[in-house]
Amino acid sequence: MNAFSRAGSLLSLVLALALAAAPPAHAQQQQQDAANDDGSPLTLEAIHASDAFYPSSFQSGKWAADAEGPVITYIESEKAQDEDRAQPVTHLIRYNLDTGEREQLIDGATLTPPGVDHPLVIEDYEYGPDRERLLLFTDAERVWRYKTKGYYYLYDLETGRLTPLTERKAGFQKFAKLSPGGDRAAFVRGRNLFAVDLSTMEETQLTFDGSEGQIINGTFDWVYEEEFGLRDGWRWSPGGDYIAFFKLDESQTRDFALTNFRTRYPSYKRFRYPKAGEENSEVKIGVIDMSAVEPGNDAGPGEPSIQYFDTGTWSADYDSEDERYEYIARMGWTPDPNGHAEGGAQVWMVRLNRDQNRLGLLYGDPEQAGSGGGVRPVLTEHEDSYIDVSGAKINYLDEGNHFVFASETSGYRHLYLHDAQTGERVRPITGGDWEVTDFEGIDREAGRAYVTGTKERSIERHLYRVPFAAEASAGEATRVTERGGTHSVNMSPGQDYFIDDFSAADTPPITTLHATPSGERLKVLEGNDDLRERLDDMPLPEPEFTQVPGAGQYDLNAYLVKPTDFDPSKQYPLLVYVYGGPGVQTVMNRWGGPRELWHKYLADELDMVVTSVDNRGTGGRGKA
Repeated sequence: MNAFSRAGSLLSLVLALALAAAPPAHAQQQQQDAANDDGSPLTLEAIHASDAFYPSSFQSGKWAADAEGPVITYIESEKAQDEDRAQPVTHLIRYNLDTGEREQLIDGATLTPPGVDHPLVIEDYEYGPDRERLLLFTDAERVWRYKTKGYYYLYDLETGRLTPLTERKAGFQKFAKLSPGGDRAAFVRGRNLFAVDLSTMEETQLTFDGSEGQIINGTFDWVYEEEFGLRDGWRWSPGGDYIAFFKLDESQTRDFALTNFRTRYPSYKRFRYPKAGEENSEVKIGVIDMSAVEPGNDAGPGEPSIQYFDTGTWSADYDSEDERYEYIARMGWTPDPNGHAEGGAQVWMVRLNRDQNRLGLLYGDPEQAGSGGGVRPVLTEHEDSYIDVSGAKINYLDEGNHFVFASETSGYRHLYLHDAQTGERVRPITGGDWEVTDFEGIDREAGRAYVTGTKERSIERHLYRVPFAAEASAGEATRVTERGGTHSVNMSPGQDYFIDDFSAADTPPITTLHATPSGERLKVLEGNDDLRERLDDMPLPEPEFTQVPGAGQYDLNAYLVKPTDFDPSKQYPLLVYVYGGPGVQTVMNRWGGPRELWHKYLADELDMVVTSVDNRGTGGRGKA
């Protein structure tokens, strides 16, 4: 049988199974009418075309660093008074989660700067080090998935004065940040870096070689955003004396035309996209000495203020293809134990080979960049399989002498304490046949570390506290969150409080405030009581979690959704829901939203069984 015959036979079989599984059209209509006659709200329209089953969410924000107690700041949105204006008015609010006291810090109705015909919508904000000024991000537009380009304004909390960081007509700005001293700001425009002296508001161009299809400074191409989650590609040093930044050269990659079929006639967006087996963008890390930058400089490329580290990832740097490192997946500055004095903070860089199974942590001395030295390896990691650098791969402690490193060398992702100078492993922080999925922080005074992990079940997430002491072995992890399900934790900077977003397969999201170390619940911030009561009144089938045997010694997580009147002696059509990608789990004890309700609808209304099985590599189970 040739390929076309095999394909035709397979298609016929799939169509036959689909027709056998689906009720006739008149039966579907009868079922829909019956559901409507019974007044049941679980219809396809209610699930997918209304907000009947959408949970409310707590208006989360940023922890207030200058406050005592559980205080956050957040952006509050309200409908504009002008009926012709589609955009809302946004205010900045200070909110004590415990007492419920709210204070308006910025009245969004006053945010209309000269040259703009509407109040600015606050998309994001950053406090200056003196907490007297804020950097506001507004009028943002998408770059790929996220709104990362827009315009920035300085806002004086005392006077209410609003000042553009730079001229809007010059183009969108990205990733603007205030310097640690609060006297300067820097940002990306196009593919180059710029700085602004905040005392004079004079703009200075820092890099000059950024261009389409060639060089990118301070941000990334599509591959780095998609595969490594990187968008913001530059960092101030702790003292504000240097800027470290990513430089990519995508000139060896080829254009890809993405077709948009949503318009009457297809439209195309072209961008650089290396396919499997082809060259990726080259990458290296540069350092700008801000003391050598001339204000208002427009001299062009070749400035002595910029030097580059020899990381072995640029074509001129590597000698042997076998030893080539191809990616720099993470970069930052070490804390400065000398109080920003000379010889303090270093640039740390995580590089990977193309197979992403060999990792190197490098330190770069900004004073020796470009001299052929200044780079030293601190830590290496080798795996037979892929090394995951997502999440909390490396975290430097404030004291500057240690960092916490996440590794899967034991077969499970766990945390280890390392000497920040030598890179040597000091001791494990966590251990066992379970995974750490997030590092939440360390309370050094109390001798405790907090992590989110899978110790109870790989299909759940819980907060744990772990002894942070001098012992050579990992301490026992004690569960802090109580209810079985999935907990997503936002820990306060001092590890005194945490906000817990909880849900389970039978429970829509609930957001609560808790105290550490006990996990005592202080307040319900969003309970979704109405939705829970509505669901409790509906006799819906719930997922049954189980395991099925896989290849070798591995059992695979699975769930089944059966009709409420399921009869084991009968045969039912079976729908298998599959994702199959790395890391993502479909089998989780958490609120599944419209997808889960659709599965329940299929089970009860169409008398089907729905199942999902997580294949190997789907996360939460170590190398299993």
